[in-house]
Order: sequence, then structure tokens, then C-alpha cells
Amino acid sequence: MSRVFIAVPTYDGRIDFKVTAAVDREAGLYRNCVRMYKRSSLLANCFNFLYATCLNAGDQFKYFLLWHSDIVPERGAVSKMVEIARAHDLHVLSAAVPIRDAKGLYSCGLEYRLGGSVRRRRLVGKELFQLPEVFHGNHVRNLFGLDNGHLLINSGLLLINQQHAFKKEVCFSIRDAIVRDPVSGKYVASVDPEDWGFSRFCELHGSVGESKYACTRAVKLLHYGEAGFSNAFAWGEWDSDQAISDEYVPEDDMQISNKEVDSA
Repeated sequence: MSRVFIAVPTYDGRIDFKVTAAVDREAGLYRNCVRMYKRSSLLANCFNFLYATCLNAGDQFKYFLLWHSDIVPERGAVSKMVEIARAHDLHVLSAAVPIRDAKGLYSCGLEYRLGGSVRRRRLVGKELFQLPEVFHGNHVRNLFGLDNGHLLINSGLLLINQQHAFKKEVCFSIRDAIVRDPVSGKYVASVDPEDWGFSRFCELHGSVGESKYACTRAVKLLHYGEAGFSNAFAWGEWDSDQAISDEYVPEDDMQISNKEVDSA
């Protein structure tokens, strides 16, 4: 059984008992693992601290599992994540996580180029269930009818294979900017979140059409806020993302957004 480093970041040290109970449960079911909690108000730095700790353990762990403190997955989730990664020969696997509102949006989707701008379109539950249980960027491109773009994944429940050389280049970073809207002329705050920046990293380390990272809805979970939002079935008010936007993307990352890929 491959060793897994379970990393649980928390903003202020408070974690709902449902999450700690789930982590303890999974550690009992998948005995060849360790758990580490880290408190920090700096989200990306917290992720990087946990990941660096895993790296410093050398070859002790085959997988690093980042587990957000508001995610409660199904029983046996760790084993299922590892099995899916093995079966599909993946470097990185992300579980599909719904956003905590009534629209049915997910944190996964596609970053693509259209009309001279870089756009991001998120999946909604009704679209998610039109995709295979384990899907890559080409599946989402075909669903959206696009001929370019790469998969955006979420870091809520994120498995990274530690047996590949790229593991030492992994870094989470939140990149903020104030940009001027070309239509209204107003200044707006924009952000390149850590999970979508990491998605770009994954695409750069894959081969066109055969990237070694994917997203799955096979691992059932609840994303907790005032209530638990499930990825186990299609729900939500929206049939598609109605808030597609032109987001800020750092210039040194534009190469991946510009890259055209085979949608077949």
C-alpha cells in the first residue's frame, strides 16, 4: 500500500468536527498514511508549507493529498483517489468540488482564448454529469465546443503523485492585480487563484492532448458552509456558467492560455 501524506490547511485553526472525523476515519481505513494540520491566514503559503514538509520526507510518501478544512468526502475516499490515479496513470487528480451557492457552479472548468482575450468558464452540475467520471481538458473542450484551452481544477481534495520529477517544481501562488476594464474604463480587482495557477502548471508539464492531470466526480463529497453542497448529483439554478469573464492572467503564464490543442 502506497504511503499518503494527508495535508489539512486551516485559516484560523478551527475545523468542523465533521471534517476531523472524516480525516480520522480515512486514516484508519487507509493505514499507510500520516496527517498534518497547519494554521495560517496566508492560504498559498500554508499549502506550500505542507507540501515542503512532504518533500523533506524524501521518498517516504508516494502521494500528497491536500484536503481543505471544509470538505467531507465519502468513506474510502483516499483509497479511491489513489486507485483512480493509478488506473489512469495520473500525476495529479482533483475531486470536483461545488461552489457553495444555489447556482450549481463548480470550481473546475476551462481556461481558453477567444477573440483575443483569455476567458474562464466554470462547469455547472448539469454539465459535469455529461462528462466521464474521470475527465481531462479534451472532454471539457468537446462539451463546450471549443478548439483550445486547458482544464482548470480545484485544490479542495487534490492528490499529487510524488514519484515524478516535476514534484520539486510544484508551488501554489495567488496572484492579484488591479486592471482597467476596456469597456467601462473602470478599475477592477482581479485574481489568479492558487488552484487555477496550479492547473496551468500541470498543463505545462503534460503533453498536448495527453496531460497527466484530471478531475473526477467519482469521489463523492460535501463542501460545507452553512450547509453541505454535494457533487453526487446534478443540481443548481444555472444550465451553464452565466458569468464567463475575461480574467487577469500574468504575462509569463500567457503561453499556456494561447496554446491550441487537439480537441479530438
